[in-house]
Amino acid sequence: MSQRLHAKLLALILALALSGCASSAGPSPSVAAATTTPTHAPISTPTASSPMPDIADCDPDEIVTSLQSVVPYAEFSLSQNVIDDVRNLNLWFVDPALDPLADGDGLAGNLALARFHLASVSHRLKQASECVSLLFTGLTGIVVDRDYNVWFSGQVSPANLPQSSNPSEGDLEAAGDRFVVGYARTQAVSSSGRPAAETGACLWPEVRERLYNHFEPVRQNLAFYLTIDDDGVNVWAQWDGPQDADAFFADLLALRTELTCLYPPVDTFWGIYLDGTGRAQVVVAVPGDAVRQADDEGLLTELEVVYPYVPE
Repeated sequence: MSQRLHAKLLALILALALSGCASSAGPSPSVAAATTTPTHAPISTPTASSPMPDIADCDPDEIVTSLQSVVPYAEFSLSQNVIDDVRNLNLWFVDPALDPLADGDGLAGNLALARFHLASVSHRLKQASECVSLLFTGLTGIVVDRDYNVWFSGQVSPANLPQSSNPSEGDLEAAGDRFVVGYARTQAVSSSGRPAAETGACLWPEVRERLYNHFEPVRQNLAFYLTIDDDGVNVWAQWDGPQDADAFFADLLALRTELTCLYPPVDTFWGIYLDGTGRAQVVVAVPGDAVRQADDEGLLTELEVVYPYVPE
């Protein structure tokens, strides 16, 4: 392990802890890595109303666990984190109703359906527990088709979702319009230029299962998901651990070994490392070429810390 990178990351983690997770005046992750971060990455968060007094009764990890059964999709990820002192509930799901081959007029239909379904699931989450409105400033969602192409991502305050337990389609459509847009697909999916799958290639469901297997079953706040958008193939990994650079690097290197066979090949591997409360300690980006090379030192050399933001 590079002593320079080890010292740099450890200093960043310690600075993050001592400053209360970075200065609120600094850019969010999407700003800090504006040239490389996908457009559906963490986005600016609307201001939340004051929490109710019984917020202390809401444990974020317990809420995430209890809400797993609420999501009506077979392949999804639900997690929580705190970045820049903002706690978010994060949802990613594969929507089988979306056509990966949509073109022409079908593009608008796919986008509208993705937006509607995200609003619908977000409303379900809000209704399932009062703690959603109490704990989370924003609900961030990413909707992908069965080939993991992103169609819509955005963020909404729980207060901007319908209050009724049985909203109309019009209510949900209006709620969908209240999402702060992170990404909205406007062009047909293109696979041109993508290399053919090699012998021994692994598909995402298999890889995702292996990523989960690196951690104990009792770990609640894990998230692994795949997104393909205008910036390429992105694998996102969120996990928690001690305030220690060696522990972080050990996990990062172990996780990357499962990505070397992934098809389509990853362009960027994003690692979000949390403490036990869900607060982000560090967010890193690793280029796909560095993920696939056998040299751990090469990966660490290419690694970019995108959060916390540290001015040059």
